[in-house]
Amino acid sequence: MNARNHAIRLSVVALAVGLAACGESDPGEVATGDEYLESVPSSSQLALTMDDGAVEEAPEEAGDPPNIPSKVRAATQKVLDRVNAVISTTQDRLHDVADGVEPETKTIGGFECKRWTKAGEAIEWRLTSCKMDRQTRKRGFKLEGRPLAADGADPSFLTVAAGHGMRLPRFDGKKRGHGRIGYNLDNLNELTGEGPTGKVGIGFRAVGKLRRLNVALRDFERAGETPISALYTYRHLLGEGGQVKLRARADLVTRDADGSLVRGQDEVVEGARIVVAWRRGVGARAALTLCGGTVGEGECVHLKHCWARNADASFDALGDGASYEPAACPEPTFDAEEAPAEDELEVPDADGNIPGPAVDEPAAE
Repeated sequence: MNARNHAIRLSVVALAVGLAACGESDPGEVATGDEYLESVPSSSQLALTMDDGAVEEAPEEAGDPPNIPSKVRAATQKVLDRVNAVISTTQDRLHDVADGVEPETKTIGGFECKRWTKAGEAIEWRLTSCKMDRQTRKRGFKLEGRPLAADGADPSFLTVAAGHGMRLPRFDGKKRGHGRIGYNLDNLNELTGEGPTGKVGIGFRAVGKLRRLNVALRDFERAGETPISALYTYRHLLGEGGQVKLRARADLVTRDADGSLVRGQDEVVEGARIVVAWRRGVGARAALTLCGGTVGEGECVHLKHCWARNADASFDALGDGASYEPAACPEPTFDAEEAPAEDELEVPDADGNIPGPAVDEPAAE
């Protein structure tokens, strides 16, 4: 399809990844006027999203060549979707506890605190938020749950999420601030009987248009899938573009009749270290290191890849020293020249005082 028809036939839509940006679907974005709740991050503040220009395709016209959706983009989006689902579900639960509930004012460990308690059909939830520093807006918070007491039993509360945050002035109606939060998905699964297991730690910083996240997964496992331990890093300049570094598994290469490695699928999955950098509404560049699978046990190969704003692959170059073709690859907002090194994506070893891995809070930028 030529560029003119391509532009006419495509309608750009925002990529939501299951998370709407409006306050109605994200209770954490609703302004409550309560400083204790304002320091608790919202699900949209922690979401990993790409506004690279994903589109809905019109039907093919006669004579048009078939479009080839980017497998790299699909693999990246799958990783983001999994993490976003956990963040959204847990954060919405956290904020729902305080919805319509009058908090109890308490002093806990010498700190001034507020506590919200709400009982569901089978679980009692409580959210506690405390002033950690009288001179700043820093607040510590914790979400706990326990089965409703039965037969005289008094079960203990299990920590589901905990962390601390310092609120900053809102930007375009959205929460801003920085801090850390951890999720104990083992406890959440035990309480609800559903969802993934493992632990997640997030260091977050949102100031004005810039959002940065460090997301660490430890033994993160969905039913029927292999457990994952990895560190993802994310930067997003709203309205302009962003960058994400992560691990993924996907079938991205095969071998041709001569036995040479080429782009394609052969139902053998490779492990990939990926950096994706995109420009809003234009497309993206990705640099990958592929290991194992068709590449060979203990072997790795490098790949440069691009996609257009309709998420179709627009460029591939396999092998060391490959470079992007400027005409086929949009210039991204952030860098995507080299795939992440192995140690860039390793989950931190030490545990902090919150449920997830002790991931660092992103530095000011």
